[in-house]
Amino acid sequence: MRRTKKDRISRRKKYGRTLSRKLSGKQKKRSRERVKRMSRKKNNDLMTRKIKLNFDGKKFNGRGNWVSASSNQVYVSYKGPKNSGRIYARPQDYKGVKFDDENNKFSGVWRGEWWDEGKQTEKMMNKKFQIQFGNNKEYETLKNLFNKK
Repeated sequence: MRRTKKDRISRRKKYGRTLSRKLSGKQKKRSRERVKRMSRKKNNDLMTRKIKLNFDGKKFNGRGNWVSASSNQVYVSYKGPKNSGRIYARPQDYKGVKFDDENNKFSGVWRGEWWDEGKQTEKMMNKKFQIQFGNNKEYETLKNLFNKK
């Protein structure tokens, strides 16, 4: 049975909604503001894109390498052709932290629980890493974050 225009209108009234509607100028403005609030950058002190990462003797120079840091968490993500992963901890949990101002390099050791994809087990691991920043400002921001300890 085909519904008539009158049936559709009464159905809309019954369920209290319209099937399609136009937004007024005020409604458009409010929705744009809501989208802006939702898409705002998180309160990170640092978010990098172009870094070179040396992780346990393996080099990762791909586009998937980045560091995100705030006062209570440092998150390092790396991606290579055969493997990828991430490490994260509080700044004070990274051991052996060294800074090389000439080359904008940051190195240290991360210790934590590591999920082994191949064996499907979790074990405690020490992971040595070295990060070279392309931007001096990003390097200085991370250095200042670790010096706040």
